[in-house]
Amino acid sequence: MTMKTFKKPNREQQLLFATVKLETIAPIGSSLRTIDELVDKLDTSKIEATYDFETKTGARAMHPKTLIKVALYALHNCRFSLRKMESDTQFHLGYRWITGDEKIDHSTMGKFLSRFASELAELFSQVVMIGVEHDLIDFEVLNVDTVKIRANASYKQFRDLKGIREEKKKIKKKLEDLLNDSEHEAVEEQRILAARIEKLEWAKKELEERIKLEEVSEEKQKELRKEKRINLTDPDCELMQQANREINSAFAITMASDAANDFITHIKVQEHQNDAEALIPAIEGSRETTQSRHELVNADSGFSSVDNLEKLKEDKQNALIPDRRMDTESRGVSSKGEYDRSHFS
Repeated sequence: MTMKTFKKPNREQQLLFATVKLETIAPIGSSLRTIDELVDKLDTSKIEATYDFETKTGARAMHPKTLIKVALYALHNCRFSLRKMESDTQFHLGYRWITGDEKIDHSTMGKFLSRFASELAELFSQVVMIGVEHDLIDFEVLNVDTVKIRANASYKQFRDLKGIREEKKKIKKKLEDLLNDSEHEAVEEQRILAARIEKLEWAKKELEERIKLEEVSEEKQKELRKEKRINLTDPDCELMQQANREINSAFAITMASDAANDFITHIKVQEHQNDAEALIPAIEGSRETTQSRHELVNADSGFSSVDNLEKLKEDKQNALIPDRRMDTESRGVSSKGEYDRSHFS
């Protein structure tokens, strides 16, 4: 009797694959079928109108709705890489059901998402109205909150105007040293340093433009020129304190959602981390998208401010927003311990 051994894969055998009917891949009620039916209801005529069907050269274009379905299904499955999307359309039956067994190249998907970024964002309003038509939004309670998502950029890449000037000075000195050193031909290093100077010059111009756009006094603008910073890797992110108290490069995303089914009615990436400033735009954004107003707005103490309360009163909008001081005292935590002003009368 021979001793048992481990089973090793036999890759020389010939396989007869079973026939698969694509329709069985997406049963009614599945996320795949839901995404397919939802996108089919959207009006994508603005995107479709940009395609040129007159020219006889080139391959037939994939329908925009097919690309949108693939992108949404990828997001649903936390597949954010364009190359992963390409691989999935080749090997994953769910994606093959969406595309009709057509592979989508990662560059095709990337160009589509980049070219039609604003048009795709506008489709959100159509999705919300579909939610209204199907009674998924009851307009009783509107929850507003902000989530801070960490950016894929190091906090060490933040520079103020002074930091940009100092780094440019150091790089120019290094370039001069390389040019004067006749013994070594550091062509690649020169190219990298020159590209860095170009990036720093762009960052300086962008940062100065942002400061100019601030509607503040001349004195405040001088302060901003010393304080305001920009990230050289990702210019859109900011330094923010996250829920774990860490300060990281991040984005602040404010969302408004109807409490009945947690249906999002407004979403915006903020240019700042001040929740109080984001409250009224979130409420107004929700009304604009849904064409209606909620009976009650619910938000945490971070959205509380005298200005917001006055605007809500003037607008006759009921709201549940705890006062920041009351919230602090209720938790027994104050900034100055027993010497905090709340302990004095």
